[in-house]
Amino acid sequence: FYIVASGFNLVVPQAAYSETHFSFHSGNFEAHYRAFEDDIGSEAHVSLKDVSLNCDQLMQMVSAPVNMTVSVKMKPPLSKGTEDERATRVEMSISRIRLLIARGHYAQAMHTIDYNISEDDNFLREKKTILPGTAVNAILKNLSHAGVEAIDVIKRMYINFNIQELAVEFCGATTDDPIMSLAAVKAQILMKLLPDMKETKAYVTLHDLVCDDRRIGFAD
Repeated sequence: FYIVASGFNLVVPQAAYSETHFSFHSGNFEAHYRAFEDDIGSEAHVSLKDVSLNCDQLMQMVSAPVNMTVSVKMKPPLSKGTEDERATRVEMSISRIRLLIARGHYAQAMHTIDYNISEDDNFLREKKTILPGTAVNAILKNLSHAGVEAIDVIKRMYINFNIQELAVEFCGATTDDPIMSLAAVKAQILMKLLPDMKETKAYVTLHDLVCDDRRIGFAD
């Protein structure tokens, strides 16, 4: 299928019912998805333009809009082969990006991973949808928040980031209070998510790394 959208917004709350969130906005969004027969799997290509990021405190978290493309290749959950051969592979290319990280953003990101992305408890579903003594009871217990049956399939995922120019600015209480910045060109970050080994590995390559003191009144 092929999807084209403009003014695309994505809000990621820290947890269910939490008002703390990250908000992504994209000026243009295009997605192509193809599924193949047998064990070939499927692939998706996504293009995002003019992407911005802010938090619920209305702090901008990127200094300027970013362009990115994402390519994903997925094998069927129960396809043949080794763990590496069945792994989902993601290639992400990003233009120049300067992230603005305030004091509370790191903790917010970690809490979002723990209490949103990694949350597998289906407590958001109404208790009355579970009908004791019926044939559908066992199925309903395995439904996710979206109402689809949850099937856990352990698969590895390799995510490769290629960033034309990467900068991270660490700030105080707000992103208007810079403390220090790190910047590099042609940055490459490879993340390996290995659930079968209960490990996460990251390999980072940075060229021409520069560290600047950004505190007001201090020279570089």
